[in-house]
Amino acid sequence: MSIHIKFIDREFNRAINELAGSSRRSDVEVLTGQAIQLTRAVVRHTRLAAEEKKHKGRARAGWWIAWQALGVFGTPWGTNSRVLAEAEGGIIDRRRVLNNPSVEIYNTVPYIETLDNADDIVQAAATERFFDMQRAIERRYAQNLRRKSAFA
Repeated sequence: MSIHIKFIDREFNRAINELAGSSRRSDVEVLTGQAIQLTRAVVRHTRLAAEEKKHKGRARAGWWIAWQALGVFGTPWGTNSRVLAEAEGGIIDRRRVLNNPSVEIYNTVPYIETLDNADDIVQAAATERFFDMQRAIERRYAQNLRRKSAFA
């Protein structure tokens, strides 16, 4: 059992493309930033399962490999070093694919799907990121309008 996150959702992907179009950063930088933020959101929405100290944070640690591959250092909240050393998850990194860059993160902790409804973890994180991206897009468009009106 595992959870794979690769968004096929058109609205979510459209928001990433629109965010990239309104940014001064490259598409890869925008995608990387959103993948990092999405991974953080997924970690936040993955609750701590085991009461036993040696397994505490194991489900959250499953996202840690993707987090590291995206360039984030530090540890997910509520995990210990033993659990991180045995992290069960990963990333399929296609950020450098020219015509269709993507990032897929996954968590292969055996009980991840029974911890919470897997769809709830993914949906909560995606919804959080979608609304954050929408706000960022609106702010950028407002800034651009102010800049243009200042020079008119």
